[in-house]
Amino acid sequence: MLRGSLTDLAIVDLVQIPLGNQKTGELLIATEDQDARLYYVDGKLIHATSGDRDGPEVLDAIVSWTEGEFEFRADVLADPPESGDDLNAKLFSTVENLNSRPVSAADNLRVKVFVRPAGGNTEKIRKLLYNFLSANDFAIHACLLYVDGTMAVCGAERADTPPWLESIRSSVMYAVTGYPRKNLNRVLFEDEEGTLVVTCYPEDQSALLVAAKKGATLGAVSIAVDRLAREISRFKQS
Repeated sequence: MLRGSLTDLAIVDLVQIPLGNQKTGELLIATEDQDARLYYVDGKLIHATSGDRDGPEVLDAIVSWTEGEFEFRADVLADPPESGDDLNAKLFSTVENLNSRPVSAADNLRVKVFVRPAGGNTEKIRKLLYNFLSANDFAIHACLLYVDGTMAVCGAERADTPPWLESIRSSVMYAVTGYPRKNLNRVLFEDEEGTLVVTCYPEDQSALLVAAKKGATLGAVSIAVDRLAREISRFKQS
């Protein structure tokens, strides 16, 4: 279950997570005096409601929310009204409008949000990630991210995938994009839970994130991730 606070994950990042994961369910976002419910089917946003608002009006309202709690409830659905609104297109438009606004000092502390349709090699990369997870027992998660932490492509997540991975993506990418020198290639994060390896692709502002189990040999993880990263790079350049 995905659950957390808007102080840790910006709402424009949050509403895109089900798209990248191709999730089905209800995303509940609650502040002190209002709430919103967004419904996804296989990653497609099909309905949104907040008080007496519904559809595109909800997206316009919630993008300014900076405090509150959220929770994603898998497989919870609602029957959308027959309005014909394309909420995915509205979502992309809303986020791109945020990209074009003047940048304030506070905004400089956050990463610019990028929303891009999946490219023609998406399924090939997805298969690479799936095969990587299947072939390496130490790997518990593998995905291709944009710089804002939203996912472009994800491999098949294992049943023991840590619940914190959903929210840690943005935190990891904030650290990567805040690096003061140019063309960062790779970062390794080691903690009590295991190892995270991030390989960067500066040409399209994306990165490969692989999570390894606690106790995994760092050499084996590094070699396997390097091989995967090079294979993905070839698909990106084709």
